[in-house]
Amino acid sequence: MRGLVSREISEDAVIIPVWHGVKRRDVLEFSPSLADKWAIITQDLDVIDAALQILRVVRPELYKKHPRAHLVRIASGEAIAELQEQIDDLEDRLAPFECPTCGAPLSETVRVVHEYGDDSVEIFECGYESGGGRPCPSDPKFPKFDEYELQVERLAGESLWRCYAIPRTPMARRLRIFDGHGRTEEEARQQALERYNQAARR
Repeated sequence: MRGLVSREISEDAVIIPVWHGVKRRDVLEFSPSLADKWAIITQDLDVIDAALQILRVVRPELYKKHPRAHLVRIASGEAIAELQEQIDDLEDRLAPFECPTCGAPLSETVRVVHEYGDDSVEIFECGYESGGGRPCPSDPKFPKFDEYELQVERLAGESLWRCYAIPRTPMARRLRIFDGHGRTEEEARQQALERYNQAARR
């Protein structure tokens, strides 16, 4: 307090007293130097008027720049509420272009032709595909590695092994894991796991 008062001597106004629920004699008992300063007395003011008086002292350039009605809208929260409505509207408009789980942006739209007609599949940067395709790695239902049955076989006439990851659950069927290859059965299994981890990376 003493430091602020000493700054008042050498600088512009540093202390802005706000008398809320106190009278001059209360302030005088606490600090005679404060009692002599101009103060905002809230007794006859509502909170918005008090805020605007503080603004007039702290940021006079803003107070002079904007009409009082505009400042009242900001202080009352009305302007912020309108801004929030605009943000909500923009989020609704952007929703089709974001992954519904993690919000990753749309990467591309692919046209799929089949015997029943044409479909469009949206692919997002996280890997999610619309229309029941590949799930988002952030989805709590994203398939675990143990939802796949691993089958390993030695390739005929070669010293290589191949590991197939066969899905055992509906969610696992939505995520294809590419075959793992290796010089040993364990290497092939390990590569299949690495490919799963790449797909599951958020």
